[in-house]
Amino acid sequence: MKNEFILTQRCRILPASTQSRSFLEHYNVIQRRRKLPVQQDFYKDWESYKNGFGNVSEEFWLGNENIRVLCREGCKIRFDLVDEKGEKGFALYQNFTL
Repeated sequence: MKNEFILTQRCRILPASTQSRSFLEHYNVIQRRRKLPVQQDFYKDWESYKNGFGNVSEEFWLGNENIRVLCREGCKIRFDLVDEKGEKGFALYQNFTL
């Protein structure tokens, strides 16, 4: 169950040509936020969002510059979300640039 929960907290960036059947095989996590006893502060300045912050095994933002490099050739992005009641949802965008 724990791994399933973590998977729903990820945002995945894929090359635009990636087939949906291999969607879960290749992804990059750009942000993770979840309820933890000690939470990462996401109220940061522009420089922090540019370079990234946090701990990748807990909560983090990858950084705008890093995301830009990942998306040079066009990407899809998928947001997997879980609300406080455990209800899951997602949004998939075919063309993502930063």
